[in-house]
Amino acid sequence: MQDFTNLWKEQDLPSGETTRLDNAQDQFNLWLKENGFSEDALVNPEESSPFEDSFQDPDDNTWKFEAGSADENEVFKSFFAYIQKNVTSVPPHRYLLRRLLSHFGIFIGTNNFEGLWQHVENEKWRISGANGKTMLSPSLEDKLASGEGGTAESMDEKDYKEIITVLSNRLKECFPDGMIKGAWTTWFRQLIKDPNVDRLRMLALALKWDWDTYHLFKAKVLKRRALNLLDCEDILVFISLNFAPQCGREPFGTYLSLRDIYLAPPASRPDSEADPESSGTAGTDTEENSSVKIGDMLSELLSPHGGVSSLDIDTLLSEPDENLLRVIRKVNELNSRKVMRSPQKVFLEQWDQFMYHLSVREEYSGYDKTNKHRVFKYLYGENVERQVSSSGGNRIADLPDSKMARLAPGGEKDFYLDSQEFLDTRIRDSLFYTVNFTSDEVRQRNLLLTMAFLNYVYLGGLPSSYEMRVGEFSYNVTDLLNQCGFMSLHSASAYDTFLKLLLSCEDPFELFRFIWHKKTESEFC
Repeated sequence: MQDFTNLWKEQDLPSGETTRLDNAQDQFNLWLKENGFSEDALVNPEESSPFEDSFQDPDDNTWKFEAGSADENEVFKSFFAYIQKNVTSVPPHRYLLRRLLSHFGIFIGTNNFEGLWQHVENEKWRISGANGKTMLSPSLEDKLASGEGGTAESMDEKDYKEIITVLSNRLKECFPDGMIKGAWTTWFRQLIKDPNVDRLRMLALALKWDWDTYHLFKAKVLKRRALNLLDCEDILVFISLNFAPQCGREPFGTYLSLRDIYLAPPASRPDSEADPESSGTAGTDTEENSSVKIGDMLSELLSPHGGVSSLDIDTLLSEPDENLLRVIRKVNELNSRKVMRSPQKVFLEQWDQFMYHLSVREEYSGYDKTNKHRVFKYLYGENVERQVSSSGGNRIADLPDSKMARLAPGGEKDFYLDSQEFLDTRIRDSLFYTVNFTSDEVRQRNLLLTMAFLNYVYLGGLPSSYEMRVGEFSYNVTDLLNQCGFMSLHSASAYDTFLKLLLSCEDPFELFRFIWHKKTESEFC
């Protein structure tokens, strides 16, 4: 029997980005375990494939799926069992709340986490009162565990509401006055419900995270690359988190000072002349090449052997530096050329490419809204849409998530294919309209992966080797994700793992369709 020990391991990319992320994720997973957190989205890369017995040819390590006999297909059952055991997704707010609880020394006990999650995941949760309460009541203090990883007295909804309120108010005190525009309770709720790059950046500065912690949270929570060299704000946060503590400065104050110095309107900058190296290059730099050039400039500037030594870091943080100004100018120039791309535009390009592939079928020739909805039904099943009677006549409506069939074997809770994250990977009509395209960055990335996957597997002709398929798909999708600032394919992400598992099947496209047809087969009420 062939050795499948390495079947699920990551394929290293030439840049080494995957290897670095692997190491970072390992450190993050260790941190979670050491602090009593057991719900991390892990895939066991050392475990052999559950499908070994179905492989016939040593050179053909994929398994065959027959949709008509899925209920009796032992290999298919093994496939679902593998998903059940190894593919889990932790909602972003759990990482953030755990970090806040740890930061402020509130130990609710491992036995109360599930109750807290249920409280926060209730759409009606609110932060109680704007009275600035920063201390827990004595009765609640008595219920807490003595340290992280321990157990505590059981808590109720009132306790959870008080904990969230205290966390919110304590965090507010970490921000400079006036830094958060609008109502604080709204901002905090958005941080928990819909974390994005800007909110996570502000959180890292407020809590004085080191760069590695910010790096890991950005990859784990947002599926974003740690340092986007084409984002001036990211560059300034990198400098603030790395160097401000060395000079006895507050990261937030340093960041605000750097913004005033380097992100002021051009006319008010100390030196607003154009960068001579930037002239005549419009349209010639790729995002990758530009990032490398900017990275080289920053490395030289910030290394002890370059423009900054341990003696003059403080000067860099308080006075304009010509070399850093050149970097910022270069970034602004590239951004004016829209080098970084909109996730929705890339998504629509991938959709059009898929429609082109489908056009070889007579029934899908052309492209209009009618065909778009027919494609939804083709991918997801006949029940994916319905006609809804309204005052203006009938209109097409999406199948509500609440009507989706559950696929969990034996009614298992938290089965990934029944999770909201997985449901949000379905292509819906609203995604084609800019005003309705999702702002959730994890969902944006998963939608891009969905379209890239469909374009990769639809035409067939895939390598018979699973390892080659994963390598090809990883290579194909890396540039696509990087265009939008997202991290590359990585098995610590549940959806990435699901797509990789699909590639282990002889016909991944039909397996994809079969699973979604099963999800949408329930009748409307």
